[in-house]
Order: sequence, then structure tokens, then C-alpha cells
Amino acid sequence: MKYELERLWRLADAKIWAQPSHAIANSGWDSYLEFERMVVGLHQYESLVPPGLAQTERFMRRQFERSGEDRERIPSLIEERLHRQEEFESRLGDIVWRALLSEAVLHNGCDDDQLRRLLELDEHENVSIKYLPFSGAPYAKMSVPFSVLSLRDHRSPSIVYLESPYEYRFYEKQDAVGLYSQIFEAGVRQAKSLKEFHR
Repeated sequence: MKYELERLWRLADAKIWAQPSHAIANSGWDSYLEFERMVVGLHQYESLVPPGLAQTERFMRRQFERSGEDRERIPSLIEERLHRQEEFESRLGDIVWRALLSEAVLHNGCDDDQLRRLLELDEHENVSIKYLPFSGAPYAKMSVPFSVLSLRDHRSPSIVYLESPYEYRFYEKQDAVGLYSQIFEAGVRQAKSLKEFHR
């Protein structure tokens, strides 16, 4: 961990940096999860699956099985994600978490238990989960999932995070952070309450 933190610190001036997925697998150190533990504000847009922080155990299992994970590792991956959820939810009194979902998320393996889990989280005073209905599509610049993290003040975003099968990419440049924040807010203005969703 010390090596990774020192490496990231040296890259701080670059404003754009990445962590290859194979490096995470080899080192066991995930830079995104470290940032997630420090956030005071988290804005997430998902286009196909519920955020990991909101997934049910059943959904996790299906996702890991279909992503080609070693079956022997799946129980530990589920346990790690459940622990991550528990840790995050214990801090919700100090965090503002807003999730914006494409309606596709709510049809893509999102069973009644998963929908109920999302609705329960949405009841928390510091949590907002909304969705973008198919009827309003297409939505500008909303094709790729992303997260905007605030590390000091939930009204002042710090980092943008994007994930691909090959690497995790982070943007600290203020013009990039500002752009993704604007895209997120534009989506929120067009979104509907999760309570309005019907299959």
C-alpha cells in the first residue's frame, strides 16, 4: 500500500492517471476503493448494472459468475463487497450519495429483491437514487458509466473515475471534473424518482 500511495502522489501533477486491472489483481490494492473510503460526496452514473454499493448478494453472484471469475474466488469476492457495503453504509450520516441509473439497469437482471434494495437505500436522507426513463432517450453524453468523488466538501468534486475491463482511469483536471459534474446534473434534471418505476 505504501508503494502505491507514493506512486500516486508522484503522479498527482499529471492530473490524469490509471491503474491497470492486472495490477489490482496482483497487488490486491485498489485505488478506487481507497478513495471511496475517504469520500464525503459520491455521484455515480450506471448504464447497465446497479452500483456495487447497492447490489444484492444474489446479483453479485450472477455478475461474478458471468464475468468469468474463478468460481472458487466468488465467495470471497461477495464477502468483500458485502463488507464494503456495510462499511460505506455505516458512514452515510457523513456522506452525500447520489446515484443516477439508466432504465436499462432496472431491466438487466434487476429482480424484485434488487429493486427493493435500491428503494430502501433511496429512503436514507443522504441518498438519492433516480433513473433515466427510456422514453426520454437519447441522453447527451450518458453512454459510459462514471463516478464523481468529493474528498473534502460534497459540493466541491475532486476526482472523476471511469472503469474499463483493462484499467481504472482517474481525472483530477478541473475542466474534466467540471464537465462530468455538469453531465451528471443534466441527467438528474431529466431523471425520475425510483418510486415512479414500474415494470
